[in-house]
Amino acid sequence: MNIDTDLKMKIANANSANPYVDITPYELKMGFPSISYNGFFPETGEILIYVAPAQTFSDKEKVVGYTGKSSGVSVRVAKGVSLRTGGSGGKAIRNNVRMFNQGDLIITNKRVLFIGKDDRFEFLANKISATKLLDRTSFVIQSGKSSKNVALDESLITYAYGFINFTVVNYKEKLNN
Repeated sequence: MNIDTDLKMKIANANSANPYVDITPYELKMGFPSISYNGFFPETGEILIYVAPAQTFSDKEKVVGYTGKSSGVSVRVAKGVSLRTGGSGGKAIRNNVRMFNQGDLIITNKRVLFIGKDDRFEFLANKISATKLLDRTSFVIQSGKSSKNVALDESLITYAYGFINFTVVNYKEKLNN
């Protein structure tokens, strides 16, 4: 089998960014990726499709600094004693700050999960209503009224996003047949 250089680089980049998956079988059109992930216990009939290190994130407005001013006069009334009159004022500087939570994104034939230290979610495939790419490294996933922003290494985003969409479409087709 002759593999072109671009495909070799794509496979090498994806495999080096993901300690859980060998993407080679998928890219060579021989089946799903080879997955080695400990600590996940699938439900009956559930199959791991893809796992990757990922981050959830949210943007929050936070105080990032202060700007201030002061004015007034100091008058010496005795040796070592001064009186000061005047005022001071300040204003908080607010800015959007992106907060990240490290973890693992797990995609099965029945659900999409994120397991991290400070954040976690589980969306059933039949409840996922939308996914949308945000940029080269992130997407949003919507399930009912809940949504999560997910970021991955640039070499992994197309796999995670594609396998989520595959899972949702495949699951809904099985329900309709």
